[in-house]
Amino acid sequence: MALSDLVAQFFGSVLRGLFEAMVEALFMAPLRAMGLIATKPAFREAGPEAIRPLRHRVLREGRPLEDAIWPGDDEARHFLLEWAGSVVAVATIMQNAFPDGDGPSLQLRGMAVGPEHQGKGLGAQLVTGIQEAVGEPMWCNARMSALPFYEKQGWTAVGETFEVQGIGPHRRMISR
Repeated sequence: MALSDLVAQFFGSVLRGLFEAMVEALFMAPLRAMGLIATKPAFREAGPEAIRPLRHRVLREGRPLEDAIWPGDDEARHFLLEWAGSVVAVATIMQNAFPDGDGPSLQLRGMAVGPEHQGKGLGAQLVTGIQEAVGEPMWCNARMSALPFYEKQGWTAVGETFEVQGIGPHRRMISR
């Protein structure tokens, strides 16, 4: 390689590094400090009041807000992902015997990812965090549109398709 090529390569990398540092210092760092940009979503356990707005918006849109308050919420564990100061994904875990016989006793329910954040791996991150937090198999009633998501996470569909009145067709799934 010629000396002129080495010099160009060196200064190119120096200038690129200076530009990246300048953008970080002038734009990105202040936005992160204000909570407007988060490098990654934060997983945490929360109270039912923290998960209900997103649960309502995604799973009960167009219905009264009370439709997002479910029996057992006060005894259940609720989890969420926060990103850039907003709740972007939620789910609830509760003790509930598997309805079709022998199966897990923990039910995952109310799983919701904001439409603007779907397809970014946040649902998978939330499910993984929950599985690590509870440390045992779970089951859920999955909407038919969500079956591929759960299958990607290693869950298995069991039983026949059934209708949840006012919501649509579902199928039971079990985590491994």
